[in-house]
This record gives sequence, C-alpha cells and structure tokens, in this order.
Amino acid sequence: MESFTLADKGNAQYGAARLSTARISHTSQVVAAVKGSLSCERQSIPGKNPYHGNIVYAAYVSKRLEKQLAAMLALSSEFVRPPAESQ
Repeated sequence: MESFTLADKGNAQYGAARLSTARISHTSQVVAAVKGSLSCERQSIPGKNPYHGNIVYAAYVSKRLEKQLAAMLALSSEFVRPPAESQ
C-alpha cells in the first residue's frame, strides 16, 4: 500500500498518513456527536491497491464537527515519509 500511495505524486508528494480502520470505528463509537455518522469503506483498486478506502461521514455533520473529526483522526494517524529521492 505504501509504495503505491507514495508513487502518486499528486496525492503524496510530501508523504501520506496511515490510519487504521479500527481508529475510525473507535472514534465513531466514543464521540457522542458522531455515533453512527462516521464510517469507512474499503474498495480495492484491482491490480493496484487492495487497501484503497474512504472515510465517510453523514451529510448532516456540521462544518465545525467535520473539522473536529479531521483533527481527531489526524492525531490518530501515522505520518509516512516520502522516499528520499522525491523530497
């Protein structure tokens, strides 16, 4: 997954973030304001990226809560540096 993601300079010129689906599920379960409105979907790209997925939240989530969720998930993620030759 990492090599595929980091090879896409349009998305990962400066690196990428690794976030487990367990952290997304945990956030959805423990944050009262988002219970059930935050999830993840896994949709592989055949032959390229079997781990491709998206973080999905309900349309009724406010802009403020959207930013709070982004911050919470960012703090739960791990930074993956790009290969040295791409810096």
